[in-house]
Amino acid sequence: MKNKPVILSGLFSLIFVVAAVFSFPSAASAAQCSATKPDHAPDLFQIDVTKNSATLYFTPVNNAISNYTIVYGYERGDERFVVSFPYGVYNGVIDYTINHLAPNTRYYYKVRADNGCRNGYWSDTLSARTNWEFKTYTRVK
Repeated sequence: MKNKPVILSGLFSLIFVVAAVFSFPSAASAAQCSATKPDHAPDLFQIDVTKNSATLYFTPVNNAISNYTIVYGYERGDERFVVSFPYGVYNGVIDYTINHLAPNTRYYYKVRADNGCRNGYWSDTLSARTNWEFKTYTRVK
């Protein structure tokens, strides 16, 4: 009878160790990331809108970049929509079009450069309202 509590105690210890290792993968992953973080934020300076799309224009980040992430929503700080796309070092203005937006709706956008497992800094937030027509309207910072 004395051996059974030892076995249960050993089993509990094993379960605890396994649970602890698999409960915190982000801490282990963050410690292993050796990628260089982008050193500044993109400058989101213009948005062209139509009835159901927005084209964002921003300056690139060229020191360490694998992709850009755009978040947008219906009010400042709302990040319910996310799009990420691969992009390397580039000289010139980058433009990206987001389609399938609701007509006559204000959206708030911001852009970030990422490099693998390292996220960069967010741009300033810029808003623009889609319209009811198929004309293009421009919102400049």
